[in-house]
Amino acid sequence: MRIESWYRGCLSITLLLLLYRSAAGSESFSGIIPKYIQPITYSIGLTLNLKEMSYTGRTQVMINISQACDQIPIHSKDSNITDVFLASFDDMKFGKRVLIEEVLDDKNNELLRIYSKYVLYPGIYILMVDFESRFSTNKWGFYDTSWVDDGGWDNTMVATQFSPYHARSAWPCFDEPALKARFKFFVEHESIYTAVSNMAIKSRVPTRAGWVRSIFEWTPPMSTYITALVITNFRYLESSTSSGVMTRVYANPSKLVHGSNQLDMMTKLLEYFEEYFGVNYSLDKLDMMPLPQIAVAAMENWGLMTARTDIALFNPAVHGAQWELTSRIVIAHEVAHMWFGDLVTPRWWDHIPLKESTVSWFMAVGVDALYDDFNFKDEYFVLYEMMRGMDKDSSVNSREMTAG
Repeated sequence: MRIESWYRGCLSITLLLLLYRSAAGSESFSGIIPKYIQPITYSIGLTLNLKEMSYTGRTQVMINISQACDQIPIHSKDSNITDVFLASFDDMKFGKRVLIEEVLDDKNNELLRIYSKYVLYPGIYILMVDFESRFSTNKWGFYDTSWVDDGGWDNTMVATQFSPYHARSAWPCFDEPALKARFKFFVEHESIYTAVSNMAIKSRVPTRAGWVRSIFEWTPPMSTYITALVITNFRYLESSTSSGVMTRVYANPSKLVHGSNQLDMMTKLLEYFEEYFGVNYSLDKLDMMPLPQIAVAAMENWGLMTARTDIALFNPAVHGAQWELTSRIVIAHEVAHMWFGDLVTPRWWDHIPLKESTVSWFMAVGVDALYDDFNFKDEYFVLYEMMRGMDKDSSVNSREMTAG
């Protein structure tokens, strides 16, 4: 079979994965950020009240404005905005701020439109948006995924699911895949919980009785949809790759033993793909977090993969051989995304086949490299995934990928 044929099949498969990635609903993309606005860094501070299922926060973002304007639009949804501050970077040290004429909540376009009283000339600006919000209950955005343990005790847990465009419902941000920036999270929470994000914790500082602030390392430039945050009382198993990347699988303590095989697989896949691609994994750690409730099978958040519990934790006494293969496929898929999707990202969602089809092939390569009990590339990928994808592609309802 010629290479063009199987690659065309890979692209076709993504018609199925589009459903997997965009199951958020039927709303269309709207409220596009003007090209003259580019975020550089975010400092996101949060205070989480898990008892009340609410939180307050501040998005502080450094932005580059490349042409004169009088408006800064930033994505925001379902947050109550309590204050907005804008200043040029040079004026910050003198305590000067831009006079804001109006802050308009454009709900139809999911934008907060900040109008300046005077012209904003090209340069670097600091925008701060204070807000308050509640955790979602629909498995999108920043949501409640609480669970009941084996003893019948309620365990509070919150997590994020931002793909494709739900970061804006957690905190104000420029929520488009091409608008990459560096992120740093400052998260205040009760000390009985652990905060986990894309990067390792730099420090955990007591703030008041029973509370701490978890401060994370800076991320590399990345898209909003692969940022992630989980607050949990899970424990973890830990390993590391030969290149020094720390790997962890989290779980309810009574189920943690079922994460050992998945941890071993994730660690070996990182090592294999580093050698295969000739490009080192970009971060210092990779975690896998099982979520009791999750809207998708798994999500490739950079440095913090999330997944269904029965994928992240494999119990041979409960799950059969077919499900073992399924979990291998999904984990290999998400690990490959650390390069295709996270390190290199499509500019917009109509280019999603470029990352999903490529990853669909490399997940087969990865599974076959680790396991010799099933010829995945030939016996499963070609005969099932590619044929099914080509069948879907032949439908009159298939969508064309743009060339822009």
